[in-house]
Formats: sequence, structure tokens, C-alpha cells
Amino acid sequence: MNNLSDNILRKINAGILIFDEERIITYWNGWLEQYSGIAASQAIGQKVQKVIPAFRKNYYRQLFCQTFEMEQSMFCSGGLHPVFVDPVAAIDRAIVKQNLQIDVVFIDAKKHILIQLFDTTNQFKRVETLKREIANRKKIEQLLFAEKEQLKTTLLSVGDGIISTDKYGEVLIINKAAEKLTGWTQAEAAGQPLEVVFNTFDEVTGKKSACPFNRVFASDHSIETVDSVILRARNQTEIMIEDSVSPIRDRWGQIDGMVLVFRDVTEKKQKQAEIEYLSLHDQLTGLYNRRFFDEELARLDCRRNWPLSVILGDINGLKLINDAFGHVVGDELIRKGATAIRQGCREDDIVCRIGGDEFVILLPKTDASEAETIIARIKQQAAEKKVETLDVSISFGAATKTSAADATLAVIKTADERMYHNKLFESQEMRKKTVNRILKSIFQKDWWEEDHAHGVSQLCQNMGEILGLPKKNIGRLKTAGLLHDIGKIAVGEAILNKPGKLTQEEWQQIIRHSEIGYRILSAADDLSEIAEYVLNHHESWNGKGYPKGLSGEEIPLESRILNIADAYDAMISDRSYRKALSAKEALAELQKNAGTQFDPELVKVFISALYFRA
Repeated sequence: MNNLSDNILRKINAGILIFDEERIITYWNGWLEQYSGIAASQAIGQKVQKVIPAFRKNYYRQLFCQTFEMEQSMFCSGGLHPVFVDPVAAIDRAIVKQNLQIDVVFIDAKKHILIQLFDTTNQFKRVETLKREIANRKKIEQLLFAEKEQLKTTLLSVGDGIISTDKYGEVLIINKAAEKLTGWTQAEAAGQPLEVVFNTFDEVTGKKSACPFNRVFASDHSIETVDSVILRARNQTEIMIEDSVSPIRDRWGQIDGMVLVFRDVTEKKQKQAEIEYLSLHDQLTGLYNRRFFDEELARLDCRRNWPLSVILGDINGLKLINDAFGHVVGDELIRKGATAIRQGCREDDIVCRIGGDEFVILLPKTDASEAETIIARIKQQAAEKKVETLDVSISFGAATKTSAADATLAVIKTADERMYHNKLFESQEMRKKTVNRILKSIFQKDWWEEDHAHGVSQLCQNMGEILGLPKKNIGRLKTAGLLHDIGKIAVGEAILNKPGKLTQEEWQQIIRHSEIGYRILSAADDLSEIAEYVLNHHESWNGKGYPKGLSGEEIPLESRILNIADAYDAMISDRSYRKALSAKEALAELQKNAGTQFDPELVKVFISALYFRA
């Protein structure tokens, strides 16, 4: 082989292998040296099957034999054939894939075989890479499709209303919640301008709201509702909504549509309004509360509202009525009092309940004379109202701020002092009326109680006179006898008149009457001393009475007298559960229990008093 041919073969980017009819390698180019790791000096002169073991296979022997029989150079095979490079000799210890081409050539008039080996490893790698890229692309497309379907399903099924549009503001998708809220179906809404389907108005002005699509284009960013918006559905029903709208952008950042999310907040707004109302109003009366009063006083306390009058009011006898008739009746008294105040005030006057039985009225641009006129109107309204048979009595005091020199707190204090001054007289009268009303109620519930009360009262007076008590003390003792069972106002009529034996629970209600009577009478200043007598009139000499378990002379004298008089009068009276005892039998019971239930010395005095009176 001449130098020119050798140079050409060396530069060819393929393996060139030539061997003769004896299969002795005569040429081995540099490409094969590099690829196989076998130097030309090691290959040339060797049998081809020794250098390349794969050539031992029958397939190649048959191929080569056929080739040697050819008389001219020709292409024998263009398919892919694996060529196994000796793993010991090969540099990369790998199997390479080749395009194998075999030709017959004549060198020096002798037939030789020229084999060209074209490395297709990189080509296969590129093909495999391309296949993987195609597979990945398909997988990505499948994932994108699945994600798109998942997103679409999510949008269609979420609880909030969702509408998406194209870049022209026409509806593309409307989910089930949006269909329900707007009255438009997907089929009807598709292609419609958004403002037709999403028909909204300002809650305050009633004007048509700006289209969300236009708002997004104008601002170029997401927008949430700040003010309340009313959505008018296709059937003209209206709900309050909150909405947010966000742009959809293409790959270049341009707005390609928008997504509108909205929800019905009618109930939420109503609850917010209720919470706001309750935060500023008294729940029982509906009047403004103390918080509102403080805020309004700060707002109104300025020159343009002077003279600013303040009226303070206090319901008389509320505690007494709560103790005697229960808080249900007391609450009704408060409500009736609040109604009287509202009716007596002008429309713009500010009426607040600032405590249990306390009210305050703010009167901007109102002088002292006008304030007194308003008080008179309120009293007239109150006089016309009753809670059951109880009067509605409210004491008032007023003061007026006429200039900056009048400190607001000082004005309020003056009104408060005037109110309590009036209350000293008005509440006392109210308490007397209430006590009389309580007695009347007891007498109506228990038919024998009125006779019993008067009987005990007379017996107490007799005992006081025999004991030589001061006239003032005898008067209190007589009153205590009359009021000793006033606490029974809180005991049910069925229990008071029960013919059989009381249950433990019923008995517990009965024995509470002395404590309740104490609370009722303590509320009346002129009856507070008598309250102590009533509280202890069921204490026993041996300490086994109630409510405190006092014994002996720990028990007030008046209470010990009451105990004896109460027991005796009860024994000689018919009761629902037994007939009356005779006087002789009743006295015998007193003597029997002297030293245990009753003061023994007072029992003797009581018996002598009876005989003396007889």
C-alpha cells in the first residue's frame, strides 16, 4: 500500500481493517488503535479472529466466505452488527455498536477483504436521547393536561363563585357556585360580557359598579373589594358579596384574561351589623350603652352643641323587686322604664343605659328649662305604666354645660347628686308601696297568711308590752310580726298550699324565705333593723334552727319572740295539711319544746301574756 493510500486511510473517521485470504491482518488503522486499544503492530500479521474474537462466529465466517467467492468489489451488508472488542484489550471495556461494511479489494493482484467499521454509539445515544426527550415531552404534556383538568375541576367545584374571561372580557368558565349566585348557567354565560353576567351595584349609592375586568386592566394588578357590593342575580334577587379579581397573563406578561372570585357575605354582613349593634347598644332595652355614651359625649362636647344638658335617671326599688318577684319582673321594670324615657325624649336626644338601673340622656343645644320639661314628660309616661301591679318609678337629676368654663365631668357629677337627692324621697315612697304590694301578693297566694300575719303581729305587740320594751321597739316588733313571712313571695303557691308532706327540695325552698325576707326588708332603709329580726326568727334555742344555726341569747330577743308567736299562731290555725289545734294543745306544744326550739323564759312570759289578755 503506497503512502498516499495509507495517509488517506488513516484520516478516515472509521475503522479500516484489511486481511488476506488467509485471514491475516495486513492493515489496522489508527482509528482502530484508539478505539480498541490494540496497536497496529500487535494486530498486523495476526489472524483476524484472534484479534477480534467476534469474527469466530459462524455468521461472520459465512459472510466472509461468501465475500471471498465474489469476483468484484461489492457492498455486502449495511445493517447494524455488534462487534465485540476484547474486554482485556479494549480501552473503554465496552460493547460498541457498528455499521459494518465489507468490500473485496485487490492489492498487488491479490484478493483482500476491507472492512469498514463506523461507530454509531454516539448516534444511538442521540437517538436514545431524542426518544427520551419525546417521552418526557409526552409525559409533560400528560401532566399539563392532568393539571389543567384538575384545575378546571377544582374551579368548577369550589364553594366560592368563580368566573374566568378571555382578554376581551367575555365569559369562558363559570362554576356551579357562580351559576347559583348569578342565575346564569355555563351554557348561557359563555361568550357573554362579564358585566352582563356579574351585575353589581354599590350598596350605599345604588349605582352600577365598575366592571371588574375594566378595573383589572386599569390597575394592571389583582383587586379586592373594599366597599360592600350588591350582586343582582338574573331573577332580580340581591345579595351582598365580596369579590377579588386577578389578571391572567400570557408568556410575555400581557393580560390575556381574568379570574373573578366572589362569595355571598349577606349573613356575614348581618352578623357584623349585629355585633356592631350589640357593641353600642344595651341588649335588654335596645338603648345605647355606656361605650356609646362615652364616645358621643366626647363628640358632642363642643361649642356648637352648647348648652349641653345631661339628665341622669335611676329606677326606684329595682333591687327590692328583683329579690321579691325575681329578675324577670325586674327586667320588665327596666324595659318599661326605658320605654317611658324614650317616649318622653325628643327624636334626636341620645338615651343610654349605663348600669343596671341607671340611665343617662344627652341633650345637645338644650338649656336647663328644656331639660326639666323633658323630665316631666318622662315622669308622665312612667306614671301610665305598670309591671304587673307595680308602679314604674324613676328618679332624675339634670345639669347643663353652657360654656368651656363648665367641666363636663363636673356637670355630670352635679346631675348625679341632684338625682340621688330626689331619690331619697321618691325611692322611700316606692319601697313602701312595693312592700305593701309584696304582702298583698302573699295574701293572695296563701289564703290564711293574712290572718296569720296580723295574728303574729298582735302577739308580738302583747309580748313587747308585757316585757316592758320601749314603745319604739314594740312598734318595730309589731311590724316584724306583720312582715315575718314576706320572703314567701319567692315560694310557689303550689308548695305553700300543698296538702301532703313536702319533698326535700320543696322544704329547701320554704326555709329560704327568711333569707329572702331579710334581703327585701334590707332594701328599705326604714325596715333594715326589722330585716335582722325576720332573718333569725326560725333559729332555735338549742342551735338547730336556720339559716345560721344560732343558739341561746345569740338569737336577737325580737327574733326569739317572733319564733314563739309564729309557732303558736300557726298551730291554732287550719292549714292545708292539718286541722288547727286548740289553744290548750298549742300551749302544751310550746311548753314541750321550751329549752330546745324556744327560749324557756319567753315561753313562760308568752303563756302569762295570753292568760293576762284572756
